[in-house]
Amino acid sequence: MVLSNPCQIQLKTDILHEVNTLAQWFEINKLQLNLKKTTAIKFDISNKQFTENDYVIHINQQEIQTKTNMKFLGIHLDYKLNFSKHIHELSIILVSKGIFIIKTLSRFSNLQLKLNFYYSFVYSHLKYAIPVWGKENYKMKLLFKLQKRCIRQIFCIKKNKFM
Repeated sequence: MVLSNPCQIQLKTDILHEVNTLAQWFEINKLQLNLKKTTAIKFDISNKQFTENDYVIHINQQEIQTKTNMKFLGIHLDYKLNFSKHIHELSIILVSKGIFIIKTLSRFSNLQLKLNFYYSFVYSHLKYAIPVWGKENYKMKLLFKLQKRCIRQIFCIKKNKFM
């Protein structure tokens, strides 16, 4: 559920109304919302600092946890929508797993196997939901360098030879 309103008081009223509607829908359809896994996040692209206690949301007299960042469908979101945590997590995956496995494969496998691994693991992570988080130009340089490092490992190219 995404709600927006320039007036903070009206936004809180809208949130309360929508949460109650949602709770009724779950009850009517005999579904149960797991409140331990339910999280709220307030996106704010202005320069003011957000505190997790700005909005308190209750469903069936239970408080919903409010966070400044969360993982949703594999993408790390924060309240400023800058995706720096997502890019950081991707770089950890590329360095700790991707490059290491490609180095290991380089010792005893052929080019096709290394390329298959690259496209199935490294490239798929890089490409997933890139229209959502890919606008982060200054942080993308790190991922680009790691991707180049993977490719150098695949083709057994020394650093700075061609790239």
